[in-house]
Amino acid sequence: MLAVCLGLWYNVVMESRIKEESYMSDRMNLVVDYEDQADWLQDSVVIENVIMGQSHDQLIVELEQSVYDATRSMFNPPSSHIKIMGFGPADSDVIVKRGVNFWHSDENIFS
Repeated sequence: MLAVCLGLWYNVVMESRIKEESYMSDRMNLVVDYEDQADWLQDSVVIENVIMGQSHDQLIVELEQSVYDATRSMFNPPSSHIKIMGFGPADSDVIVKRGVNFWHSDENIFS
């Protein structure tokens, strides 16, 4: 009976590790360039745990909301009129390991 319980425990632990690895494999930290449409200033911020398996438009909407949330604690935060100008992996090794590159707008001053 103990062997069956240990075998069951082992399967549960391994399944949870596999789920956690697959959960984290589609997420990454991004450096996001944004522009405040109110005063046309551009800046960058790191956004953590961004889901990468979604469409480009959906990703841009998520990044806009994440940038807005991340910049609220700044001394002089940007307005709510934020436009995403570009993004790339925060870790340079991700480009080599996963083949993830970057995207930028033609109007991005950082590119």
